[in-house]
Amino acid sequence: MEEELIIATSGDVTFETLKKKSYYSESEASKDANVFIIPEEHLRDGYDILFFENTKNLLRALNDHGDIKADVPCSEEDFKEIELHSGLLELGTFLVTSFIFPIFVNLVSSFIYDLIKKNDDDPKKVKARLKVNVDKKNGKSIKFEYKGPASTFNSSMKKIEEILEENDD
Repeated sequence: MEEELIIATSGDVTFETLKKKSYYSESEASKDANVFIIPEEHLRDGYDILFFENTKNLLRALNDHGDIKADVPCSEEDFKEIELHSGLLELGTFLVTSFIFPIFVNLVSSFIYDLIKKNDDDPKKVKARLKVNVDKKNGKSIKFEYKGPASTFNSSMKKIEEILEENDD
């Protein structure tokens, strides 16, 4: 599979629109969050929302960096992870401030590398996918989706950083 980068110039998820979701539960961590891992809605019958496996581990890895304040926008009771058992490393959907995006990219890239190393996989054979909504200062967002080799994840995200800098309002 070749690298695939999909760019939507106008996303529909911002920090304000997220607060209007039925599953949104404001906690102390949510009030200060500059990164949210957004659940997948209606992914499986019987569940309104689900997160991909490794979400809790990724949340910990993000929060280990002092500038990142990451959270999930639901209550602990509603938090459930799903394991898909495929060759695709599903990281999920994120909402990130434009200011924190470069740090976010480096941390997620490190997380992917550590996970691949732990599982003794080949980064050229492991495919990764994530969606990122970058909340701009003007109340709008830009949505990016990456699906491709884990080995090219970081370079693709660097291209997104350049696009964000060019479109900084």
